[in-house]
Amino acid sequence: MEDVANGLLLAGERGQPGETHFLTGHVLVMREILRVWGEAIGRLPPFIWLPRPVALAQAALVAPRLRLLGQPAFISPGVVRSSFVSFSYRSDKAVDQLEVVFMPAEQAWEETLREEVARAQSGRV
Repeated sequence: MEDVANGLLLAGERGQPGETHFLTGHVLVMREILRVWGEAIGRLPPFIWLPRPVALAQAALVAPRLRLLGQPAFISPGVVRSSFVSFSYRSDKAVDQLEVVFMPAEQAWEETLREEVARAQSGRV
């Protein structure tokens, strides 16, 4: 968040009206994100990746059962569809023109997740 906040300040100071700057930092694909999440909280990342049609069928079967059990449907067709979406934006222009610096995405996720785990364990929400 600090990187993006700094980028916004730099865009206000150095940017030109009408210009667009993507303040994205480094791009990670879903598998990389799940690997980083697992490492940050001490869990193994998924080692089996289902093809999209199989994952959608599984979600269609699992989601209603989870809801019947009073659990959130963390595996649902919507979640599966969104996990196969890939957006890729480049921050080269912001880096070159605004001289904004981003921390590595892995580091940002690790810091965020460690803080969230500590917050959950201490009862702070």
